[in-house]
Amino acid sequence: MQSDVLFATTPVFSYIVQEIAGDVFDVQSLLPAGQSPHTFEPRPSVVRAASNARILIYGAPNLDEWITRFEDLPQVSLIGLLPDSLWLPRGSEAPNPHFWMDPLAVQAIAHPLSGTLCALEPDHCEAFRANATAFHADLDSLNATLARDLSALRGASFVVSHAFLEYFATRYALETTSIEAGSSGLEPSPRTLSRILESVSSTGALAVLTETSEPSRAARTVAESAGIGLIGLDVVGGTDGRMTYGEVLGYNASRLLEVIR
Repeated sequence: MQSDVLFATTPVFSYIVQEIAGDVFDVQSLLPAGQSPHTFEPRPSVVRAASNARILIYGAPNLDEWITRFEDLPQVSLIGLLPDSLWLPRGSEAPNPHFWMDPLAVQAIAHPLSGTLCALEPDHCEAFRANATAFHADLDSLNATLARDLSALRGASFVVSHAFLEYFATRYALETTSIEAGSSGLEPSPRTLSRILESVSSTGALAVLTETSEPSRAARTVAESAGIGLIGLDVVGGTDGRMTYGEVLGYNASRLLEVIR
């Protein structure tokens, strides 16, 4: 029997939801691999697919805000994954939306997400809850593995193109300085460049980190000016070797560890 289809905005969100949904739902991503959820503009085919969905699962309004174009459709329910309790920085008016970079933040939404799916398909509620419990345990193991592997970088400093790594850095005790170029990729102003280069000098930053889905000229300029490496991280997934949540985080950990190998 063919599974019903649910839609999530990004590949990595589809992986998370699929862990809970099991074989009851086929969870698909609206965002193609390699594109940024910040700047994505859905094609008509994507709009048609999303308009026929029972639910659309997204991260946060300041991440994949294009999803709000569907909020007036009575047949579609929008489900946000990021609860207020997980916001970073704490007490901020607008959260950093990249919560999924911390496996324990994802762990915190596993059982609430099973409740959402239970409301859709009550007959499969027991399976959803069991899947959430299993995923919860898997995330403990993933976090332990990442903490062990990244212990060699504990306290290490990096420059980031924008604050996409805050949850990951907080969990694994990394220090980051943001260029604050956002998704525009604009060249940093002379003042910004001077500030970042001073930070690189004082902190001994090991590399400049940027998202592969958002190439940043600013990040490249800082890396070249500081004489340190430029490393692209994949926070979205959807490509070979990054087709599960664990693979996405494992890939990024391995990329970071390249600076000390």
